[in-house]
Amino acid sequence: MAHETAKDFLQHNTGSGTSSSVAVVVYGPGSSAVIRAFFTELADLLDRLSTFAEALVLAGDINIRLECVTDPKTVEFLDLIDGYGLTQHVSCGT
Repeated sequence: MAHETAKDFLQHNTGSGTSSSVAVVVYGPGSSAVIRAFFTELADLLDRLSTFAEALVLAGDINIRLECVTDPKTVEFLDLIDGYGLTQHVSCGT
């Protein structure tokens, strides 16, 4: 059975002097639903990145209705990024 990936992640590292930053773009093709593996893969990525980057920007299309604050996927996503000190800045559908 083939491994199904949740989303595609594109990472870009940059640095200047003693500071570093990482930008990660998350893309889900079309309107594909978020699967369980998305949260696992994102947590793994954030674990690795949090150890060496001072600043982290996570952007992209995650296909989660973040305006639905009681949706289990919204709650899980917001809890996950909060655990890494990240903040969700988009407050409406895009």
